[in-house]
Amino acid sequence: MGNIVIFDLYGTLLEDGFFEFKRGITWLYETYFADSCSLQEFLDFSDTFLPLYHQRKQHHREISMMKDELPLYFAQFGVPMPEDLWELDFQIMDHMQHETLSPAVVTTLDELERRGVPMYILSNSIFSGRSAMRLLERFGIAKYFRQIYTSADAGWRKPGTMVFRLVKHAILAENPGATADDIVFVGNDYTADAVGGVDAGLRTVWFNQQHLPNEPELPVIEIDDFSQLLDFVE
Repeated sequence: MGNIVIFDLYGTLLEDGFFEFKRGITWLYETYFADSCSLQEFLDFSDTFLPLYHQRKQHHREISMMKDELPLYFAQFGVPMPEDLWELDFQIMDHMQHETLSPAVVTTLDELERRGVPMYILSNSIFSGRSAMRLLERFGIAKYFRQIYTSADAGWRKPGTMVFRLVKHAILAENPGATADDIVFVGNDYTADAVGGVDAGLRTVWFNQQHLPNEPELPVIEIDDFSQLLDFVE
């Protein structure tokens, strides 16, 4: 079917434990802002970003925590901004979310690597690909991926075709002789991944563990066990 694979990250490679936005913002407040304002003031300012989060679903434009939000927090409360925003990006992400890794994912990635399959990640996230890579290093699977692309870095998010187009162009530039027909996209979310992948013209595998209905019916391959992917990648 194909010999280059792009994976979604959350819910596909990593199983979601929790995502609590307020938990990460509270950590940010306690670490840098506790002497400058009350927690409620800080949370109220955080709420001013909510319209942007709603708009991104309509226009497929992404928000970057590091580029679009963090500088505004420090400016609003008159606190000097730390030099290492990359570290701050990772720490906020790490406090907001928790994931687990299935053994089936590891064995499948091992086999794909043995076959020489180039592997990439495309994730909807307000955090950078650099932070995502650090997360995968913790799980011991960063070594499998040539590059991690996040919507925060690209400025666009799935299911919009723009982010797929940018990533597809970058991957084909790295793999001379390959065409878009060589790329398989694998994701768990029906709208962001299944619809997005198909709309972008990619061969798409829908990792449908919950056996959700494919309505309207999309031309995707459905799997409910991660290792089944090996049947569709050369």
